[in-house]
Amino acid sequence: MATIDIRLRVHKELKTDAEAIFKQMGMTMSEAMRIFLSQCINSGGLPFKPHSKIPNAETIKALEESAKGIGVTSNVSVEEMLNEIYQELKEEGFNVEQHD
Repeated sequence: MATIDIRLRVHKELKTDAEAIFKQMGMTMSEAMRIFLSQCINSGGLPFKPHSKIPNAETIKALEESAKGIGVTSNVSVEEMLNEIYQELKEEGFNVEQHD
């Protein structure tokens, strides 16, 4: 089967990081791209669901802050917690009714 060249522009860091992963798997960038293209054809689309890195920077920051107690409130009971939520909603202008 005849082959053709495909030219792809990516950031240097992306290429370097991907090559390191493929090297650990015993393959070259070209071999990995051939596998990717074949799997696209076999699956009739992308062979995976694209997603962002999990957790992202915002989530990591929130986890770190909560571990340090920043922005963390402690409630004695569920009732106390719900009362606090109702109060915050009222302060933000929401029309909420408290049920006992």
